[in-house]
Amino acid sequence: MSKAELYVELSKINEKDAERVLKKCAEIVEWREDCAVLDIGCGPGNVTHNVIVPALPKAALIVGIDKQLAVVDYANAKYATNEPRIKFEAVDVVSDGGFVANHREDFHHIFSFYCLQFVRELELALRNIYTMLKPGGSFAFICSVHNDFFSIMSHMAKMEKWTPHISQYENYLYPYESSPHPDEEIRSLLLKVGFQVMDLTMDPQHCKMPFADASEFVVCRVPFELPGEIQREFVLESADAIRSLKLNEVDENGTEFFNYKLTALECLAVKPPLV
Repeated sequence: MSKAELYVELSKINEKDAERVLKKCAEIVEWREDCAVLDIGCGPGNVTHNVIVPALPKAALIVGIDKQLAVVDYANAKYATNEPRIKFEAVDVVSDGGFVANHREDFHHIFSFYCLQFVRELELALRNIYTMLKPGGSFAFICSVHNDFFSIMSHMAKMEKWTPHISQYENYLYPYESSPHPDEEIRSLLLKVGFQVMDLTMDPQHCKMPFADASEFVVCRVPFELPGEIQREFVLESADAIRSLKLNEVDENGTEFFNYKLTALECLAVKPPLV
């Protein structure tokens, strides 16, 4: 099973969270019939196709972007072939200035679900998002601000065997992962960029999953490609890391689980309309 397929299989939680945020948006934001929409960090496209498309008017046009070419190729093959309203492109929202310039004030609505926790240059990303929004446009996102995934990656990156392969995870480490008040810092950053913050909440979450799924759940969230054989070894050894960090649990029947915890920050912001 490919990394993209793994992500789709194990990301039902993400779809439910995205559905909840879109419903909240619909209470505050009015969707235009012909709205142009951008989904940042679309991954394999399942949230774009299964959640965003059904929530928007039928005339909406949706672009999904992700920096990993493999998942973009999967998304186009799986979802865009028979759905003319959506397309997927390999784009890095931080570094692809050409894409940003070509889409200045193009989008009525921009979404990002569980992507921004991998963006170290968050202010630059937010400025690019602000640039691409039309005046009066909305930006809704979810990111995790405290996440067991980073504890697992940090633990494995200290091992001599894995340092050459995953030490780069620090390049993706969220700047607010260790902050005691990430909501206040992110609110301040959004205001600095020019957004009006309509709603911002933090939601501690706990997911208890079969331990058999734990390693693949972790590996499909690694924000860079691991070679095939290395990925297979990583799957096996990340299980040991989870146990070492005591993120596992065995119930009275002897069944082992992975206790995955994160705090999700959910936000709706708007670009002020022209006066």
